[in-house]
Amino acid sequence: MSTTIHSHIYACKPFRFIFGQHLHDVPTRNPLISELTSLKNRYMDPQRQRQAILHITNQLQQCYLDRTLANIEPVDLSTIMSSLNRANAYASTIQWFHRAANLSIKPNNFHYSIAITACQRTCDHQQALQLLEDMKHNHIKPNTITYNAAISACEKG
Repeated sequence: MSTTIHSHIYACKPFRFIFGQHLHDVPTRNPLISELTSLKNRYMDPQRQRQAILHITNQLQQCYLDRTLANIEPVDLSTIMSSLNRANAYASTIQWFHRAANLSIKPNNFHYSIAITACQRTCDHQQALQLLEDMKHNHIKPNTITYNAAISACEKG
């Protein structure tokens, strides 16, 4: 894991930089999200990768609870959720999906697909079907991946 992130307080604050003579706020990506993204491309022992993902997402959760999680974009939520699925932390994936509204993010097809995949892996067909119903209610058209994950959840459940 990177040693550049010393505490969750540092990681939760947006960066600033000097451009010319003026200090400007920059809508940069949260360094914890960048760290999650880089884990995907790094070869490491699966257990170490899982521990690193859980450590980073716990820091992000603390930022969320401290209300210091700033500049989170829909793609960042996708990164968090897919990383948690990769770490087999399916309940946490669903929790982050439900936090989307509090983070002012309107869930999209990709978020629903990740959440339904988490349901499929935990054999929770009822929640998978509820998420499909929510998609219909929110006028989001499921894709093949979403349907396949929901069908698989029903097979296992």
